[in-house]
Amino acid sequence: MGTLFPMGAGISRVRAIVNIIKEFGGSIEISRLAEESRTNIDSLLPLIEASNQLGFTKIVESEIKLTQTGAKLNIKNSSALVKEGLQNLEPFKTTKKILEEQHDISSKELFDELSRRGHVVHGDRVINDMMLKKVLIRWGVRSKMFRYSTDTDMWSLANS
Repeated sequence: MGTLFPMGAGISRVRAIVNIIKEFGGSIEISRLAEESRTNIDSLLPLIEASNQLGFTKIVESEIKLTQTGAKLNIKNSSALVKEGLQNLEPFKTTKKILEEQHDISSKELFDELSRRGHVVHGDRVINDMMLKKVLIRWGVRSKMFRYSTDTDMWSLANS
């Protein structure tokens, strides 16, 4: 299992810190980013980790710098760039494999399979499933990687 994507990060907040870094010429001290974003460091770290894992930024000593991909990020292309960045990150990579194998699958079946494959983010099963559902909807559905129906509680690939 690869590095797990940060559970507390959201697309709009990651996009906001990328925009702040752009305003500062593509590089900013992490402490200054906390000030500019009006975010305490504990809340900022998952956003920085998410932007790093997505390939939008990299940390060099105490600075966070935009990558070429991060410099291109905007409101119009964010879904496509996020979807591209999520392809090799967990739990998205394994979820995609499961959905390729089983096409339409219920939340219970999906989370059972993710757990069977080692994707456990919390020891309590109910909380674990809620956290996975939240991150998969927040990132996977919003980036158009997956589809989720609240009516049927079913998951599928967005392009199927």
